[in-house]
Amino acid sequence: QDYRKIGIGKTLLFSFWGFSNDYAWGIMSSNPYAIRALEKATYRRVDLSIMKKKENTITKFGIENVSYLDENSEFVINSKNSKVNTKFPSDISKVDEKLSNVSKSIPWILGEIEEGWEWFAFTFNQQEKIQLTLPEIEEMLNISEDIAHKAYSRMLIEQESHKWANHTKSEIDFIEQHCKITKEMKIADFGCGIGRHTLELFGRGYDAVGIDYSQELLNKASQNQKEIFIYGDCREIELINKYDLITCLYDVIGSFIDEEQNIKILKNISHHLKVGGYCVLSVMNFELTQARMKHSFSLKNEPNKLLELSASSTMEQTGDIFHPDFYMIDTDTDIVYRREQFSQGTDLPQELIVRDRRYTMEQIQRMCQDVGFEVIFNQYVVAGKWNEPKSPTQGKEILLICQKN
Repeated sequence: QDYRKIGIGKTLLFSFWGFSNDYAWGIMSSNPYAIRALEKATYRRVDLSIMKKKENTITKFGIENVSYLDENSEFVINSKNSKVNTKFPSDISKVDEKLSNVSKSIPWILGEIEEGWEWFAFTFNQQEKIQLTLPEIEEMLNISEDIAHKAYSRMLIEQESHKWANHTKSEIDFIEQHCKITKEMKIADFGCGIGRHTLELFGRGYDAVGIDYSQELLNKASQNQKEIFIYGDCREIELINKYDLITCLYDVIGSFIDEEQNIKILKNISHHLKVGGYCVLSVMNFELTQARMKHSFSLKNEPNKLLELSASSTMEQTGDIFHPDFYMIDTDTDIVYRREQFSQGTDLPQELIVRDRRYTMEQIQRMCQDVGFEVIFNQYVVAGKWNEPKSPTQGKEILLICQKN
């Protein structure tokens, strides 16, 4: 039998082929949240009657492949319980509270555990897929801020396949031309990512710093010039200096689905900008996103339709987040959803549901004006060709230059 197993703390997940070509997923854990995670990940509910039929096979598999189980390990699998005595000294003091939380909408069928025991749960490919409830879907999505953080951290932007990231010099040329910056000015790059704009500015002799909340991206950015990068959240960071120019490029504004969080970024830019200073920002163009749309849904009325969206490795491999096969728009909120897969690097393979906000020209101009900016330049653009205006259904980004009144 071929199998994979991944140990995570005191939770062990494993999956294998068997049962006449049936695929199975299993978990041992003293945490009921982990059992629900198994059900969500496989879109199937644990069924004790099926587990009982396959008891000999799954217990044998556990004994053969889990180092702390052996022939003397005690399993209990019946119509009211499924558990194994792993003899792990797990803290189960909050199990009752967790059980109460996970059983509010879905009955808990695995019974109780005692100190040293863990639940032993499997789902099987032969089972029909379930429809997740709206609360379950929302629970998956409510950690979107953490998901976005992880997703951006795993973007391999330095790859040649991310062609949009290869236009740094021409973009800085554009900023120099339109903002009349001098070497005496202080410049900050909010949401600098791997620091390509910050490094280009610094290399041209400007007093520039880059700020980002992804330590992983900053580690890549600061390999040569650590002193010009600052770890921090652009919504809240308090810097010593005020700046003559602040850049905030690509989808920094829009990376949060809660609009207040995106407005916080704009407000903090305004707070750190000198009177008369310039802000150069870009956001993803919702008008193009809507024009290309193939998939739409209502999270409120048809939440499981989101799970039908094809997954892709867009963020990891190309950065083409306007590919219409791989995004879905919630028509109630205009939030854009994608299922992103990550397999490269040293971290475990992962699939994340990523959400973002994109803007119309009218929306982003109004937001800038509301925080005290005068919009002095606005244009639909594509990466590296900021001097070539595009139509609302051609430009992937909306580029603005604002001045603080």
